[in-house]
Amino acid sequence: MFSHFKNRVSLVALVVFLVAGLSYVGASGGDTSEQSPSSQHASSATTPNQTSATKERACRLPEPIVLRHHRANVSRCRFFPDSDKAITLGNDGTARIWDAKDGTLLRTLRGHSAFVTNVDISRDGRLVATSARDGSARLWDAATGRSLFTFPGGRVDNSAVQFSLDSSKLLIGKSDGEVSTWDTSTGEQIRHYCNTSYVSCLEDAYFVLDGKYVLANNAKEEKIFIWDEANGQLAKELKTSGINYATTITPDGKKVLAGGDEGHLWQWDYETGESDGHKSAHFATIVRLSFSPNGQLFLTGSLDGYAKMWDYKTGKVLQTLHHGDGVITAVFSPDGKTVLTASYDWTARLWDVESGRLLRELNTHSGDLHQAAYSPDGKKIITASEDTTAHIHTL
Repeated sequence: MFSHFKNRVSLVALVVFLVAGLSYVGASGGDTSEQSPSSQHASSATTPNQTSATKERACRLPEPIVLRHHRANVSRCRFFPDSDKAITLGNDGTARIWDAKDGTLLRTLRGHSAFVTNVDISRDGRLVATSARDGSARLWDAATGRSLFTFPGGRVDNSAVQFSLDSSKLLIGKSDGEVSTWDTSTGEQIRHYCNTSYVSCLEDAYFVLDGKYVLANNAKEEKIFIWDEANGQLAKELKTSGINYATTITPDGKKVLAGGDEGHLWQWDYETGESDGHKSAHFATIVRLSFSPNGQLFLTGSLDGYAKMWDYKTGKVLQTLHHGDGVITAVFSPDGKTVLTASYDWTARLWDVESGRLLRELNTHSGDLHQAAYSPDGKKIITASEDTTAHIHTL
């Protein structure tokens, strides 16, 4: 989704380094030197949060399981709910399901005629939904790989697909601003939520508050829309003061957060829709927001090459996690004890939440990373790269 930023990310990271690098002190202090992606891939350089012992440990990591069958960039990756299978999306127009224990290719989902861009898996693992740049979304039987329904999309990309908690509904968000829900048993449309601007603006759409509401992030209109899922009525319209690329709602449902251009971070009271203001959190665009399992901490990931861990109540930065290029994944582990980041610097990194110490650097790819994810049981990590492979690492 953020590929249009990629060409300027290295320059942004260099500027950030020149402006703030000399005074930057990581959670454990120390060296602030950066390397180019190619040199970082060749060697595990010491970072501000990395000790010599950690570096040595990172070098001794077991080799990952390499998933090789895609013929173009692997853009997305995630595990199934049972943690025993994984799915990858490719720019070759396919989605592929793998045995996460040994890397065996189980099924190839064919039908899209362009880059496959988004995926969701039902909570019981029986259904898979994908969307692609051919304008369509598809529903698949995960066990057989059979396409169950194709949801037409016209000439515009689909920006999001997500199942409801009971998997009876599929939410589809289109880049022209349209959002709709569909019955997964019949393939019929249930409700249409948005049909406004007809410009490429929708960054994301998803169910919130246990599926009672639908949230859509309309970046270029600088608005966030929240609808009542039951009746389709607009419940909230939140206005930002800039283009927003990442949104999340707090686990308690009381606040909405958004991150966007120039590192801005906005917050609103959900009940009233009133803005709590915004702050400059990064030197460049924020592309990721995520909360810890207990809701006390949240992460921001930015194209400035940093991820930051924040105390939600105080708004203070607790840890600053460094990469050599734009950070495109920043998530907490299922137990909340570690953080996983991935970057255009070809690496994924595992950090300790309490100390901010770098625990492991995964530098097994030969190209930019597009995504990284934990398995639901927290025992594995999967990474997706432009080098046409995905890697599964055992922790």
